[in-house]
Amino acid sequence: MNVIACVHQKGGTGKTTLAISVALTLAQQNQRVLLLDTDYQATASDWGQQFGEIFNIVVRSQVQANIQLEQEIKRFQTRFNWCVIDAAPTLSDITVKILQISHELLIPIRPALPDIWAISRLASLIHQTHRAAGYIPKTKIVFNQYQGETLPPLHAALMQYHLPISPTLLPFDPCFAELFTGQPLSPSLRRLIQNLLTEGGSKQLFDE
Repeated sequence: MNVIACVHQKGGTGKTTLAISVALTLAQQNQRVLLLDTDYQATASDWGQQFGEIFNIVVRSQVQANIQLEQEIKRFQTRFNWCVIDAAPTLSDITVKILQISHELLIPIRPALPDIWAISRLASLIHQTHRAAGYIPKTKIVFNQYQGETLPPLHAALMQYHLPISPTLLPFDPCFAELFTGQPLSPSLRRLIQNLLTEGGSKQLFDE
C-alpha cells in the first residue's frame, strides 16, 4: 500500500482539501483508497461520513495520542492500494509517525510568506526524522490557492528548507469548496491533481 500524507504545521493551508482531492482522484482510477484522518478537527472524517461511500473511499479517524500508526497501516495494507493521510496543523508524536511511514509528503502552502515561515520546524523535523530512518520519502511543497502571485521571491524564500517545490500550481477555485457539498472534482482540477501525483517520473497511474 502506498502512503501519501498532506502535512503542514500551519492551519488554513488546504491540507484537508488536498487530501480529499488526492483520494478522489485515485479512487476515480479504480484504486482502493483509505483516507486516514489524524486531525482533531475531523473535517475529513465528517466528509467521509457523508460522502465517502458515494466515491468508494473508506475514511477512518486515527487521532489517539498513543496510536500505533504503523500497526494500523499494516492492518489495512492488504485491503487498499493507497492510504492518504490528512495530518493535523501541529507538530507532535503523530506527525513523526506519519513522516516515518509515508512514501510521499505533500506540503501545501498559500503563496504568502507566513505560510513559508511556518515550514521551518516541519522541514527540520522531516530532515531529522529521515536521517534517523535512513531514507527520505518523495517530498513536494505545493503552492495552493494560487491567484497569480509573483512566485520567484517565494521560491527564493523556500530554498533554505532544502525541499523540492512542485511545478504544479493549485488555483484558488470555488470547486474545491464544493467538495464539501458532495461534488466531485472538476475535470480541470482532477488533471492538476493527476499532474501533481505523476510529476517527476512517478509511476503512471492514470488513463490517457
